[in-house]
Amino acid sequence: MFRRGHFRTKQWGKNKIVQALKQKGVSPYCIKTGLKEIDEEDYEQTLQKLFTQKWESLRGTSNRFAKMKKATDYLLQKGFESHLIQPLFNTSTD
Repeated sequence: MFRRGHFRTKQWGKNKIVQALKQKGVSPYCIKTGLKEIDEEDYEQTLQKLFTQKWESLRGTSNRFAKMKKATDYLLQKGFESHLIQPLFNTSTD
């Protein structure tokens, strides 16, 4: 229930959900089982949506590398994996 609510409502990534569950003392088996219930397509759509929103909000930043750093930091803070974030920059436009 925790996993479902924090993914859907707060749009947390898997890393942040795992850390929160570890803090609550949930067993690694239960964490692993709960993460398997996250639909990969929904997960990628949420990541894409958050990336697009953040990228659009950085319109005033003229330096592309600064925008990339800010967007990456934001998505990492939300708990998404870096290997999923990097390909998003190949499709973004200024």
